[in-house]
Amino acid sequence: MGVDNLNELVFATVIRELKTSWKDSTIAAPDLIELLYDAIAAPAKLVNKEGEVITVSKGTASKIVNR
Repeated sequence: MGVDNLNELVFATVIRELKTSWKDSTIAAPDLIELLYDAIAAPAKLVNKEGEVITVSKGTASKIVNR
């Protein structure tokens, strides 16, 4: 397992644990991933070549959760 795969696995575990701790929350895991990533990427000014803030798509977020 490569480092990137391990990082995604750890991140997916953190998301799962957050959702478990907020049992009454109706937020979907991919939405939670988007919120957490955006909360870091925007203030840190993580941008792509076009100068846009890098975001995580729902598809990518779903793949992370399902690892």
